[in-house]
Amino acid sequence: GRAADLGRRAMLIAESDLNDPKVVLPRGLNGYALDAQWADDFCHALEVQLVGAESRYARGYDGFAHLGKALRQAFVYTGEYNQSRRRRFGRSPEPARCDQFVVFIQNHDQVGNRPGGERLGQRITFGQRKLAAATVLLSPFVPLIFMGEEYGEPAPFLYFTHHGNPVLVDAVRAGRREAFSFDGSDHAAPDPQDIATYERSRVQPELRYAGEHQALHAFYRELLTLRRTIPTLTDSEAAREVTTWEAERVVLLQAQGDAGEAIAILSFADTETRLSLPIPAGDWITRLDASDARFLGNGPAVTHQLLSNGAVELTLPPYAVLLFERAIRNG
Repeated sequence: GRAADLGRRAMLIAESDLNDPKVVLPRGLNGYALDAQWADDFCHALEVQLVGAESRYARGYDGFAHLGKALRQAFVYTGEYNQSRRRRFGRSPEPARCDQFVVFIQNHDQVGNRPGGERLGQRITFGQRKLAAATVLLSPFVPLIFMGEEYGEPAPFLYFTHHGNPVLVDAVRAGRREAFSFDGSDHAAPDPQDIATYERSRVQPELRYAGEHQALHAFYRELLTLRRTIPTLTDSEAAREVTTWEAERVVLLQAQGDAGEAIAILSFADTETRLSLPIPAGDWITRLDASDARFLGNGPAVTHQLLSNGAVELTLPPYAVLLFERAIRNG
């Protein structure tokens, strides 16, 4: 099968921000036939819902509907006008598959191109970290986890270099100064050639054994386990529906395929939210709740089993993450 074939060769993944499916489409469809491409739109739409449009990357992704569209099809811009680019850009991702798009909370660009190299986790609460992780890992796309993100690495990831050519070193330093001056930043970026800049960027994986780091690491591990054990979550052939409630800042993800049916609820509200959700009639088993004590939550938001008659009224805690799988009746 395709998975076995990919295991025998290197994968080619494009770091492209063109929002053009031709990057991954087969040559018979005039594509470049790469295995996958990054979907920067997903990251930008998610960042805005967590911290606002702070960075130049996130401008033009301020609507909650943008996050819904990113969860639905990876690309937000499919021909619309974008403020940052000052032009229309992008195309519909069809007929590319969902497993041909790589999504993430952050990557080396979003972190390394901040003057202080702050990771997104340093700018959001612990509850938001879990929500961000679930948004990526409960999507049908291929997740990228940026080094140390899975346990909440506090060290910055600064832009550092080790060039031997003095002319190149001076050019890089001047380029960084100019970039942050243009961005309106009040903070000077560390010297990329200074060994101390590199040393400050070292990760500390031993942190994952204690406190919030341990709980966050456990949450990531659980999400990754669920991706493997509930095939519907990542089945590129599954029927999917994404519903958003902008005022309440809630997203409902539904996936139905040959292997079963799953529903995820993500709340970006910073307060408790009461909402009636259109969950298909039947019995549902709770597979994940970010409010569980093992993830340093305040206690489960729902019971182990949920019975729906077509709609369920739920009280969601701030930054709720819930995952349900349809119960299979015996006999």
